[in-house]
Amino acid sequence: MPMPIHFHAPLAAQRATALVAALCALTLTSCAADPVDDRYPDLSLAQAKSNVQLQRNEAAGAIPENLVAILLGSTDLSSACEPETSDPEGLIRAWESEARVRLIPGADLDAVVDDLVANFVDQGWDEKGNGTTASTTLIKSTILTEIHVTATEEVADSDMGAEVTLSFRSPCVVTDGETSDEVLELEAMAY
Repeated sequence: MPMPIHFHAPLAAQRATALVAALCALTLTSCAADPVDDRYPDLSLAQAKSNVQLQRNEAAGAIPENLVAILLGSTDLSSACEPETSDPEGLIRAWESEARVRLIPGADLDAVVDDLVANFVDQGWDEKGNGTTASTTLIKSTILTEIHVTATEEVADSDMGAEVTLSFRSPCVVTDGETSDEVLELEAMAY
């Protein structure tokens, strides 16, 4: 008759506990060694900035030139993606780029906005929610970018035409922080 095999329960439990502890330590170490998770694309802030500025310029250029009275201005800056409590150094940032275009008096604001939105949709962008002429948000999940098209009606009995604001926000990316050379230099170049 074969001899029964007896396990020493305390020794087996110690080995199992040690194995679990080793696996936990390995997992925590690998997470600590790589603080960037897959929520953020592998892009630099400079690349994110370049992408949204190019998109902004193309969108502003898509408004028929004969309907544009003046480019009122553009802004470019980085902004924090996370609250200060969870990212006190401002490491996770997005680039925001905006252009404001004043149309000539009497220009068909609805048609301009509809054409802009249709152009984005033709390029694979999706309208987020129910957009209106006054405010439309477009997203493209493959590049994690948002576009906001905002329209302001022209002022009655004045020579000021309607206004179209094109706002672009890049995906959030990992940077060296809000006060890093990288962020400060990019913001200085934007003005």
